[in-house]
Amino acid sequence: MFGSRRCPEATEDWERNGRPRIAGVTNHRPFHSGCAIFGLIVLVAGVPLHAQSPDVVRDTVLENGLQVIVVPNHTAPVATIEVVVRAGAFTQIEPPDQGLPHVLEHMLFRTYGGSGGFRSYAADVGATYNGTTGNELVTYFMTLPSDKVERGLELLGRLVSDPNFSRRELEDERLVVRGELERLNSDPYAILDQASDMVLWGPAFQRKNTIGNMTTILATDRGRLRDHYQKYYVPNNAALIVSGAVDMDRVFDWAHDGFRRWDDQDDPFDDFELPRIVPLARDTAFVLQGATDVTFLVKWHGPSVSHDPVGTLAADVFSEIFNQATSGPRRRLVDTGVFQAVTLGYQTLEHVGPIRLSARTAAGMSGPGLTALGAELARLGNPDYFDEDDLAAAKRRLLVGHAISKESVQSAAHTLAYLWAVAGLDYYLAYEQGLQDVTMADVRAYIDRYLLDRPKVVAALVTAELAPSLEATINDVVGQWPRAQ
Repeated sequence: MFGSRRCPEATEDWERNGRPRIAGVTNHRPFHSGCAIFGLIVLVAGVPLHAQSPDVVRDTVLENGLQVIVVPNHTAPVATIEVVVRAGAFTQIEPPDQGLPHVLEHMLFRTYGGSGGFRSYAADVGATYNGTTGNELVTYFMTLPSDKVERGLELLGRLVSDPNFSRRELEDERLVVRGELERLNSDPYAILDQASDMVLWGPAFQRKNTIGNMTTILATDRGRLRDHYQKYYVPNNAALIVSGAVDMDRVFDWAHDGFRRWDDQDDPFDDFELPRIVPLARDTAFVLQGATDVTFLVKWHGPSVSHDPVGTLAADVFSEIFNQATSGPRRRLVDTGVFQAVTLGYQTLEHVGPIRLSARTAAGMSGPGLTALGAELARLGNPDYFDEDDLAAAKRRLLVGHAISKESVQSAAHTLAYLWAVAGLDYYLAYEQGLQDVTMADVRAYIDRYLLDRPKVVAALVTAELAPSLEATINDVVGQWPRAQ
């Protein structure tokens, strides 16, 4: 869901590449089934029971511009504190910037001197910690006993306000990031995903490449790190989320003390306009080899949350409809034996969220698989593709999924941090009602605007034996996929 890269000090149950599992979607690079499960209702026998009202989410803005958001949860004596900055891959405007936000995320954990570094301070308060770099955000978080929150806020306040960019530490950390990139490049499924992203985004790929590339990572210097930090790491471009067994008023006071050294600056987005992401012009298909089975990826440009917020909600709902075990797509694509697994997902983003269809099958089923995928996409506009019962059931599942995610103070903080960065706190608070307001017409409009006969990227990962024949035919096959009537 978050599209993030994490530091090597991983201590929590996160999916590969630092993306938490959401709404039952599990891929080699997980997307969520929509940026979903953010509603605040549990449905029992059809009766909505408010597990936690949005009214208990309180926020304030400190004098330096830092927004502090508190979500109490007293089920256990633990808390997660998380700093989120609107930065990440989308700030990589120039080609040499690729990987710069990721390296900077690593470097901030070297703020603290001494042989143990930040790790020793976290251990002193019984905390696990990590950081992530995503498309449109960078986060730093700690999960710790709730009676240590005051000290944890001091640690994170120093982490983001007093970075250390020594030459030796940068050299060491570049090797760590290089290792992450090498591991990624040894995974054929990750290579397929990145290769399809390069085609999907074209010249804008550098603004979607969260990890960077070897050339730019090894060339990162302290000056560029400092410039990037000074531009984007300002409190008025950040938020502090605290979730767990805490007293709100005390958190606000502790946040003021812990982050008082972080000085506000000019809004980093006031002095320039981010480049526009150019829409796809046509279908493109290609083949990579390096697997024992066959994986197809189909990708489209999806909604941007500020331009089409209803479209993002409809994307969540439609992905949930599509992915259910009893859905029409599942019966036609999986139950017939053509595919072993098929998953549709959408990632909520401000700067064009991608839609991603993943389908895995056996090596001997590549031809029937391509044919079946094309036939399924042609059906998307059929009036009977889904009905009101499917719509209602999808909403219920998403809301129940959110209620389950709220049991963890960490997942609650991650969810809020992510949506704050890409859409704002109001979007998060209104998500429940917005989800319930999604209509059949909204979902059909989403399908028509973003999926039905829209330009897409079709990529295949196949065996070495199969690659030559599929390379020769995939463009022709995709070009002959039936079109919606």
